[in-house]
Amino acid sequence: MAKLEDKTIRTWVKNNIRFDAKADGDGLYIRYRESDKSPIWFIRFKIAKIEQRLIIGRYPKMTLTAARKEASIQRGEILKGHNPADTKRETKRTTAAKAIAEKSAQTVSELVSEFFKRNVDGKLKSAKVRRQRIDKYLIPAIGKLRIDAVEPMHISAMLNGIVDAGAPTTANDILGYSKQIFNYAIKRQIIKSNPAVAFDSSDAGGKESARTRYLKHAELTLFFKAMRECDKFTRHHYVCTKLILFDRVQKRRTI
Repeated sequence: MAKLEDKTIRTWVKNNIRFDAKADGDGLYIRYRESDKSPIWFIRFKIAKIEQRLIIGRYPKMTLTAARKEASIQRGEILKGHNPADTKRETKRTTAAKAIAEKSAQTVSELVSEFFKRNVDGKLKSAKVRRQRIDKYLIPAIGKLRIDAVEPMHISAMLNGIVDAGAPTTANDILGYSKQIFNYAIKRQIIKSNPAVAFDSSDAGGKESARTRYLKHAELTLFFKAMRECDKFTRHHYVCTKLILFDRVQKRRTI
């Protein structure tokens, strides 16, 4: 059987000549199918009379000389009774497990930064407000913990602390943000369960309801008078406050 030559392979690539397999000998082959971005080196071998294939590299990153050397090494493993295909699969599993372990070693603070970069920043108008609340309440509470170390008790302590500080509505918001962030970690295969999933508003700031009391005309008159007489209350603040009261919208939508 004629051996492959590097010059011949370069010609195939240059002229875009596609093929299923070209043999070099001793079980080494190169293929260049329509679906291949570049030629692929593989070896054929039999284990228990069952033919198997193992991809060992791509041309030209792996040269002809390097492919022959790698094929020789794999044939040696086969003669020892080892299945190189099984070895490759185990290596992939080990590498994947290591990658997951490294991700889990990240802190919650790092996870938050990644979550905002991919899902919030530049996509939601409320991004700045969300980040400010998380930096003020969530990061100090659990930011330094490893992602896989966060448990429901940490979430509970964080929410109780926010409520005790007199911010029940913020506690509800932080709970919602926490669920989103840890769901993102699940999607990224960093953790398998969400430590905040079992909590609802009753565990945070309670059910929110619209206020029923409205300012009376006399109260508004007194309020506007106080604004005009306050040196630190600028004209800009005065006008914006009137617009908020008139349009009945949130502050961040007006300013």
